[in-house]
Amino acid sequence: MGGNVKGFTYLGLLFALALAGVGLALAGVVWHTAGKRAKEQQLLFAGAAIQDAILHYYRNGPNRMREFPRSLQDLVEDQRYVTVERHLRKIYVDPMTGKREWGLITSGEGRIVGVFSQSREAPLKRDNFRDAFAPFAQARHYSDWRFVAVDAPTMQSVNTNRPALDGDDLQLQKRDFMPDAGQ
Repeated sequence: MGGNVKGFTYLGLLFALALAGVGLALAGVVWHTAGKRAKEQQLLFAGAAIQDAILHYYRNGPNRMREFPRSLQDLVEDQRYVTVERHLRKIYVDPMTGKREWGLITSGEGRIVGVFSQSREAPLKRDNFRDAFAPFAQARHYSDWRFVAVDAPTMQSVNTNRPALDGDDLQLQKRDFMPDAGQ
C-alpha cells in the first residue's frame, strides 16, 4: 500500500510543476505584452515630439525664412540664430529599436520633414489613436507609423521659387529603410 501512495504523490508533484510552468509562461506573455504597449506609448510620444519640433523649426525661422532641418541635431541646436535655439530637448531614442537612429522622411531637397521607427515588428495598438495618428490603425509595422510635419495650408505657401511639398515629393532615405524582399 505504501508504494501506491508514493506513486500518487509523485504524479501530484508532476501535475503541480506543470501547472506552475503554464502559469509562469502566461505571466511572461502578459509581461511582454505590457512592455510592448509601454514602448508603443513611448514611440507615440517621441514621434509626436520630433514631429512638433520639425514643424516649430520650419515655422519659426529667422527673418521669416521657412525651411526644414537638414538633420535631427538641428532641432536640438538651431544655429540659424545669434544664440542657440532649441526646438527639441534631445534626440529621443526609438523605443522599439533602442537606438537614436530614426528613419528619415525627406523633401526633394533632402531636408527632414518627418521620422519613423525602423522596427519591422507588428504593432499591438490597432485603434483608438488620436485624430492626427488615425492612419496608424492600418499599419502593418511600426515603420509604417510616419510622424510627418507637413501641414497642407502652410506647405502651399513655401517660398514660391521652390515647388510646394506634396506626398510625391516626400522620399525615404534608402540607407534608413529597406523593405523586406517579399514586398
